[in-house]
Amino acid sequence: MTQVITVNLPDALYKQLERAAELSRQPPETIVAQSLAYSLPPLLEDIPAEYQADVYPLLQMSDADLQREARRVFSPDRWAEYEALLNRKKSESLTAEEQARLNALRREADVLTFRKGYAAVLLKRRGYRLPALRETVRSSGPLTDLSRIVSSSLPVNSVDVEVYMDKHGYEQVDGCLGF
Repeated sequence: MTQVITVNLPDALYKQLERAAELSRQPPETIVAQSLAYSLPPLLEDIPAEYQADVYPLLQMSDADLQREARRVFSPDRWAEYEALLNRKKSESLTAEEQARLNALRREADVLTFRKGYAAVLLKRRGYRLPALRETVRSSGPLTDLSRIVSSSLPVNSVDVEVYMDKHGYEQVDGCLGF
């Protein structure tokens, strides 16, 4: 099913649209539909409801703020604590305090992952080239970027960010995540 919409375009933009349609041998309507499909941000409904409020502010961010967001990292100390608690949980029961801390760290990692991923998607849709993983990994120190969080063995009930990433333009290149 398709919908009809009327849009008033400045003459210069309409001429550009006509020329693009002529060069691509497609009707102007197809060019407009493709442009909208590419330029509209992914819907927040694609993100689990519990994380939407954390991600929503990114829609209002400038390009520079989105770039900063996409480069944020999960602190090495928090990551080490998270992995230690996760490993301990595999071999023994956690205290209520430890389980609460693990849940808080998991949520923090999930929020960071969704924010970084959504920032990257928005930047890509705004025309930015985003680096592949191999271009961003430091040669020393813990790997604390998006791929580390995603590729770790996430606990049961943790968000499946790989499904979200696949749906929104991430790709595997030589075993590395890219945009």
